[in-house]
Parts: sequence; structure tokens; C-alpha cells
Amino acid sequence: MAIGQWIRAELADFPKKNTIALLDGVRAFACLIVIWYHIYQTPLALHIWDPQSFAHPLVNAFLYFGKYGVTLFFVLSGFLLFTPFAKALLFEHTWPSARHYYVRRVFRVLPAYYLSLILIILLFQQQYLLPQHWKELGLFFTFFMDSSDATFKQLNAPFWTLAVEWQYYMLLPVLVLGMR
Repeated sequence: MAIGQWIRAELADFPKKNTIALLDGVRAFACLIVIWYHIYQTPLALHIWDPQSFAHPLVNAFLYFGKYGVTLFFVLSGFLLFTPFAKALLFEHTWPSARHYYVRRVFRVLPAYYLSLILIILLFQQQYLLPQHWKELGLFFTFFMDSSDATFKQLNAPFWTLAVEWQYYMLLPVLVLGMR
């Protein structure tokens, strides 16, 4: 089967099964390499031990490049979020509702993000409750913390990935309108 036929077949079934099995496997792989990357980097950063001294050079290379798992997640998210719009463009399906899209994104991301942000501030970073830090705190609550040196990788370093994802979420329906 040609790649174009495979893509069309996968996209044709997308709303029925709401997943693409191969990409679920790629997502699992990306998750594992990010986990292994952090397992690999933490002892180095804390100067506990050097995992390079215990592992085969090929394993070390694999673990080192685990940081690219985040990039893989971004690419997958972009593709999967664009899929309903692509189906509408390619197969003349109904155009996805921007309202439905935004509501799903809000309820999927915001509750867990805001809860973790508030808990981190209350339990570990109380200085963000002081008025001189409210500007930075505002950047976290609006997902612009990746745009400031004062907040980039603060509170919880992986939050920067949520800022990138959230900005993409907000722009996607606007960008695809130009393709319509």
C-alpha cells in the first residue's frame, strides 16, 4: 500500500476510532525516551553518579537524544490536532467547530495545570504570592511564561512545554481558516 493510500485510510477512519494506532506507538516511544532522558540527566545534574560509566556507548547515545522526545510530542500533537481540519479539507467533511475545539482544550489542560501551579506555589514557591512577583505569576496563568527570562523554566521546568502547546492550541483554528 502506498503511503498516500495509508494516510487516506487512516484519516477516513479517524472519527470512528479517534486514534491512529501507529501514532499511539510513536507517542509511547516518545514518552519512554523523555523518561529515560530525565533518568539519565538527573544523576549527572546532581553529581550523584555518571550513568555514562555504566552503560554501553550506544545506550548513552540513545539516552542523550531522549530530549528530542518532546519535539516528537509537539509534532504528533500538531498532526493529531490538525487531523479534523485536514479531513474537512480533503474529504469535504463538516468543518470542525472552533468552539468545541477550544472547550475541549480548556477542559483537557487547564484544571490539572492550574491545580499543579497553585500547589507548587503554595507548597514550594510562596514568594510568587508577594506583589513583586504578580507579573511573573500572570505569565504563568496566561501561558506566556516561556516568553520571559524571569519565568522561563521556573516553578516547574516542564511547564515551558505547556506554554508552547497552549499557544499552538489557540492559534491552530485561526491558522487553518486561511486554508479553507
